Amino acid sequence: MSAPREREQAATVEAPRVTARRIKGAGWIVELTGEHDISTCDELRAELDRLDGVGTRVVVDLSRATYIDSSVIAELVRAARRSDGDAGGVFAVVAPWGCPAAVVLGLVDADRRLFPTFESCGAALGLGDEPRRATQAQGRTANGVGPRLGSRGIHYVQVRYPHAEEWIAVDVTEERREAAKAASLVFRELTNSDGLPPNQVRVIDAERLMAEGGQDAINRAAADLWSRVGRRTPGQA
Repeated sequence: MSAPREREQAATVEAPRVTARRIKGAGWIVELTGEHDISTCDELRAELDRLDGVGTRVVVDLSRATYIDSSVIAELVRAARRSDGDAGGVFAVVAPWGCPAAVVLGLVDADRRLFPTFESCGAALGLGDEPRRATQAQGRTANGVGPRLGSRGIHYVQVRYPHAEEWIAVDVTEERREAAKAASLVFRELTNSDGLPPNQVRVIDAERLMAEGGQDAINRAAADLWSRVGRRTPGQA
């Protein structure tokens, strides 16, 4: 690829940003643009912490997020759980059908299991037409906004720790390129309960994983991912 072409493509990549704006009489919208992973989670956490306890609706808009991983989902889960205990506080996420974030949220069935997910900010804020949840949109797969875990084309990132035999799933995506990106970060980001980093990492597609260990392997990978989303803190598997 030529240098001008590389510069042209680089110029079109949107820098990761977290911005918040107030919608008078409705609540707050926290918008994520660009790629977000553990490197931007502190900024997201700080913004959500700032809005915690104000007794209003907080909507995280992922429409313009070009990439999110399990660390971002963990922060959203944290905010959603906290809002359940706030008087008058309501938390929701916007991820329109077809956007990259919607695919990732669909993989973990977020709308049914983690937090309410909507097609637009207006719907999430209860403005205009009847609010439309992501799982109510026409043409969805049975699990919400994306393909099922174990579907053709799904790629898992798995790690293995010293003195352990089993592979542990730490991320999942439809794009092998994004899976490879996540895999390249795990040695720096993850440690087990003994403080040891993984000594092996791999990207494996669902078909190969199924061939390797059958449906049990897919189920174990799903359990690993649920564990990370529900209990993850930075630096821990």
